[in-house]
Amino acid sequence: MMTLPMITAGAEKMMANDPHGLTLTLISLMVVFGCLLILYGAYSLSGAIFSGKFRRRKAEPAVDGETEAAIAAALHLYMSEQVHDKEADIITIKPRKASGWTDKTLTLRKKAL
Repeated sequence: MMTLPMITAGAEKMMANDPHGLTLTLISLMVVFGCLLILYGAYSLSGAIFSGKFRRRKAEPAVDGETEAAIAAALHLYMSEQVHDKEADIITIKPRKASGWTDKTLTLRKKAL
């Protein structure tokens, strides 16, 4: 079994070399902040991996000249309004009768007095 003088020999030696404890304080601070930096890096890396920042991007298919011409022709027809009907000012929506599904006042029951 170890005796008390054998256990305290290291502490007495440290006290003789560094009486104010500056070396021990600096070493312990460096260890703590180093571990914090390692943990921050590990959590940041795992967060980036699991959120999908490191996924491979699929190559977009190349658009050939025929496709570009078709898109340009469609845009030209749309912008020049040659595709639209001649009777754009006529409203063709017919009103419907109210039903219990659309008019909520028809679903309420009247109270008997």
